[in-house]
Amino acid sequence: MNHRIVFTSDVHRSEIVFRKFLKAAEFYKAQTLVLGGDVTGKAIVPIVKDVDGRYSAQLYGETRILNDSNLPEFIQEVKNLGYYPYISSKREYEELSSDKNKLQALFEELIVNTMKEWLALAEQRLGNSGVKVFISPGNDDPFVIDSVLSSSNFVINPEGRVVDIDGYRMATLGITNPTPWHTHREQPEEELYNTIKKLLASENRFDNMILNFHCPPFGTPLDLAPKLDEQLRPVMSGDEVEIVHVGSTAVRKIIEEKQPMISIHGHIHEARGLCKIGKTVCINPGSEYGEGLLKCAIIDLKDGKLKNYAMTTG
Repeated sequence: MNHRIVFTSDVHRSEIVFRKFLKAAEFYKAQTLVLGGDVTGKAIVPIVKDVDGRYSAQLYGETRILNDSNLPEFIQEVKNLGYYPYISSKREYEELSSDKNKLQALFEELIVNTMKEWLALAEQRLGNSGVKVFISPGNDDPFVIDSVLSSSNFVINPEGRVVDIDGYRMATLGITNPTPWHTHREQPEEELYNTIKKLLASENRFDNMILNFHCPPFGTPLDLAPKLDEQLRPVMSGDEVEIVHVGSTAVRKIIEEKQPMISIHGHIHEARGLCKIGKTVCINPGSEYGEGLLKCAIIDLKDGKLKNYAMTTG
């Protein structure tokens, strides 16, 4: 029997990309949807209400002056770009700007509320369709979303475990090797290797295994990114940005040792690509969430084997 999986990653709160992800089940006639980490956004966009009833906001360095008629359109634009819009008075905005703890608490509240809305939307759209939806956190995602993801009666959070997908096995891990940004879920390579070994310890076969690891394997087309200096600026080599491998040696070692059927990754947005490590097909569909594009991998399974795979953009 055929089984089709649509895999994407790194939507970073983009409302339009998430909605496209849900729509992909019908569009691609898939039985399973997998969103492999980095689902939350990176910042709040304050929308400050003035005493005259107008609103002002900053987006990409541009000041927007808004009124009640065009405010909803701006809010949707902010959501689609991957940010959290928040309407406040001038006084509240000043208080938040001067209190990092209050600002962080608000940020986490908006993250949690948005994730709850997304889970409800997924169930509303696909709850009676027979489609399975898996959503897991990535290294950029704060830990406050874990309990929210696990609270859904429909969406499955597979993080840190091995789950069954129509007779196939999928192991999921959102932890990465260290990054220059010191994100929420990182481990040194040796520790990460041991974490993966523990995750897979009870598995005795890998020919039907999907490794859903947020971090791609080191030394492949899937982990190429600009080299950064100590100030997190791209390093130039002549007139071009220097490109280096930034993936995980631990992930690569596990793939070499276990030779799973397929490994699916994200994390490095610009490193969209396919490769093979031994017999294992490795995929990173990439991400252009800021442009509102759903970049995904279509994975076809049949009779316990990988039948076909392709990458799409829509």
